[in-house]
Amino acid sequence: MIFEMEVLIQKALTSNPKIVNYVAKTKQGYPNIGANRVPHGVFPLIEYHQIYGSDEQFGDDRLLTRKMSFQVGIYSEEYDYYEIQNEVDREMRKLGFTCYRDYTYTMDDSKVIHRIFSYSISMNARMYQQLLRKWRVK
Repeated sequence: MIFEMEVLIQKALTSNPKIVNYVAKTKQGYPNIGANRVPHGVFPLIEYHQIYGSDEQFGDDRLLTRKMSFQVGIYSEEYDYYEIQNEVDREMRKLGFTCYRDYTYTMDDSKVIHRIFSYSISMNARMYQQLLRKWRVK
């Protein structure tokens, strides 16, 4: 039982007007928010990816829940991530995630500021289906 949480994270982040207005846009006008990539190197942007996944609970010889961890990063050339970090956190919590670590660092060579959040969630099939319906994802 594998859950495609990336689709739900993308939907949640791109459904928030404050987040969409904060990030840069691609040449096609799409918000610079993506999974496993830093699209076009245009800042500010938001990138997210799964950093851990494992089976968690079993019952009657079948898998009941999985635990997953995701990293969400706000990348900017200015120290303006504070304008949007609470919105990102709110959207992740709406999906059922809890934040277990956050930190900030700046790359010496590029001077890009990284505001990083690590989130975890325990998910079962019923919860996943409810989230898909709530966010109107098929």
